[in-house]
Amino acid sequence: MPILAITELKRLNGITMPNNRGMVALARKLGFQVDIQLDEGIVGLTLNLAKCDES
Repeated sequence: MPILAITELKRLNGITMPNNRGMVALARKLGFQVDIQLDEGIVGLTLNLAKCDES
């Protein structure tokens, strides 16, 4: 049974700093939506797991 079915997670969120280019690049490569918020000094990362579970 897939882990997503057991946990019922729908979304994975994270934050990093804008100068952490390696993490931002990895997040993009893995399919995360990247929301750069320079005024707050953070980058929001969101991965819709429901979309991953459908494949």
